[in-house]
Amino acid sequence: MKKQARGSLALGLDATWEKTHGIIYGVEQQAAILASSANVEGYTSARMGRNALINQFSEQEVKRVAEGLVLTCKSQTGLLDKKLNSDLNIATSILAAKGAVTLSKTAAQEAVVTNQVTKTSQTLNIPTLVVGNTEVRLNKERDTVSPVVDEVRKLTGDACTLFLRMNPEGDMLRVATNILGKDGNRAAGTYIPAVLPDGTKNPVNATALAGKPYVGRAIVVDAWYMTAYEPLLDANKEVIGMLFVGLKEQDSKELSDAITTVRVGKTGYPFIMDSKGQLIFHPKAEYVGKNILSDLHLDFLGEALNKRKENETQFLSYTFEGRDKFAAYLYYAPWDWIVCVSGYRDELSATAAEASLSLLKMEVMSLYKSSNITIDDKSSTATTSSKSYPTYAQIRFVDKQGKEIFNLQNGVFAEKLNDKSDTDWFKACTQLASGKVYNSGAVIAVNTGKPEMRVASPVYLNKEFMGEIVLSMDWDIIPQMLNKITFGKTGYPFVLSDTGLSVAHKKFKIQEGVNATDPKFQGLASLVRDKMLKGETGAEEYEYDKAIKLAAYRPLNLGEKKYVIVASAPIDDFLDLANELKANADKKSASTILMLLTVGGILAVLSLFAGWFLSVSIVRPLEHCMRDMSEGAQLLTSSASQIADTSNTLAKGATDQAASLEESSAALEELSAQAQANREKSQLAADSAEEVSKVVGRARSVMDQTVVVIRDIEHSSGKISGIIRTIEEIAFQTNLLALNAAVEAARAGERGKGFAVVGR
Repeated sequence: MKKQARGSLALGLDATWEKTHGIIYGVEQQAAILASSANVEGYTSARMGRNALINQFSEQEVKRVAEGLVLTCKSQTGLLDKKLNSDLNIATSILAAKGAVTLSKTAAQEAVVTNQVTKTSQTLNIPTLVVGNTEVRLNKERDTVSPVVDEVRKLTGDACTLFLRMNPEGDMLRVATNILGKDGNRAAGTYIPAVLPDGTKNPVNATALAGKPYVGRAIVVDAWYMTAYEPLLDANKEVIGMLFVGLKEQDSKELSDAITTVRVGKTGYPFIMDSKGQLIFHPKAEYVGKNILSDLHLDFLGEALNKRKENETQFLSYTFEGRDKFAAYLYYAPWDWIVCVSGYRDELSATAAEASLSLLKMEVMSLYKSSNITIDDKSSTATTSSKSYPTYAQIRFVDKQGKEIFNLQNGVFAEKLNDKSDTDWFKACTQLASGKVYNSGAVIAVNTGKPEMRVASPVYLNKEFMGEIVLSMDWDIIPQMLNKITFGKTGYPFVLSDTGLSVAHKKFKIQEGVNATDPKFQGLASLVRDKMLKGETGAEEYEYDKAIKLAAYRPLNLGEKKYVIVASAPIDDFLDLANELKANADKKSASTILMLLTVGGILAVLSLFAGWFLSVSIVRPLEHCMRDMSEGAQLLTSSASQIADTSNTLAKGATDQAASLEESSAALEELSAQAQANREKSQLAADSAEEVSKVVGRARSVMDQTVVVIRDIEHSSGKISGIIRTIEEIAFQTNLLALNAAVEAARAGERGKGFAVVGR
């Protein structure tokens, strides 16, 4: 049993090691990747000014900015699509909960409707859209509640509209909307024309009229939105309207932040326009919505409209306000956007590094936000909840002199930057090759007083050391994760440093400085000194506080440092659990045997009944045979009496022979008749004897069958004995499985309660 307990604890330790090592290895890999990233290289090269052709260098940096913005657009596309689909489902559910959607021509209403494209208006009598029992009348008043759309706004924050199909052509009229027009009122009464002024079909209307949802970019009233439309069908599956949810393009905070925060040089900036030249994003708000050609007369930007290509960054140069300027532009087809980044060449030589640093900070912030670690928390009620923890307490970039370029602390870039040139980790990292990392192990940060694991990776440019990327992992994540793991009933894992310091323990914080080699830890201290700190792997028993415990241990590398991860549990935890499971198994075995004995008793009764039935089948033919033999004997007795009577008659006839010859003759005839009768009765007796012989034969056949049945019963009894032996073997195997379940439960701790259930 102890051997199995050791094996189980070792398996549990291996699983815990994998989790812990996975976190540490992931941090080391992210440090190396970030140190060699394009943004780090771009910033370093710009800061050093090592391009012979500064304009070419500037263009490449601006190209990075444009491509970064397009990547942001792509990221937003996925997020917006998911949000729109989710919000459309919410809106559809709200609408469905209110009842069927129908048109009421009896409740027609007169309305002034306006084409959102041509801005022309007309007065029409239109039917009323009915949702369940609620008539959805055209409502322009901001303070008057409109059904469905206002509920969607509260739940999702999205724009939402109910459309009514105005005519067979498929013009779609807004009858209930939370979108506001320029006058501050609801945009109800505006409609989407089915046919555009150039004669082409509006893709939104055409898709909805085909009974299909539409997801994509579209004009809504007077602005561009990311939209999702769902056709509304009546009982006859005819399209009678549409349900819309959408997000205004300018409402994208990520893109807005990128546009407003990124600068190229001192006054250069990015902007976005569509393929027709209408500005969608621009740092100057007054330019948004205007056309670069017809409104702003920036004809030199027409080249970007005519030569746009997807997935290919292009450049154009021009003079603006007497200064040389250029722009990098890249087309993003899914939104019909041309992403442009423009700047003045005379500014870029001094500020290219700043633009790269801004992008690098965005990358670092993205790494911080996306690197959370989720830890499951399983309570005693078997309900599982999860909590997410930020992986990094600090993310630094230091130059080759050890001065901080930035320091992201708990998601905020610190204003005060320090010199780290005298730290051990900085000095050690300067000696590493590109792609390598230095791991400090678990240490207490001087500036925060909290435990961290610092991982530093060198930054090289053309084989020259330029600085370091330093990721400081929040070390508290490790003990928080380990504290959720239990071995047996009370066992738990912990981590020791390469000097025996307890750095992740259920009972001790790293700040307490508890060392497992302290003699007060009795048998554990010896085991740590003699085995664990020497890098060995194994499982050993030790005595602590008058209890025998079992510890499985394995080295855990943090860079060049060899830490130890240990799983410890009282050995009685395993034995008690195994005994409990064995007792349960024995009870089940006893129940199984009792059941078999009951079944055997029933089979015995059935066997007795079968024997009685067979005996009856034998006795009855024998009784019939005996009756036949008795009747034959009676016939023989009667014949004998008749022969005796005849003899007397003969004797009397001989005495009286002399008296009359005629009487003698008559006596002879009578004797002859009697003799014939005797022969017939003798034949009858012979037939009866033959019948008796047949009956005896049948009796012998029945007896043979009885013997066969008895042998079958004997064979069945043998099978029953075999079944009992098999069940005894199953009971034995059940005990073994119970012990194995105890081992698995002990290994997995709280998560292993399912194994204990199997054992019971």
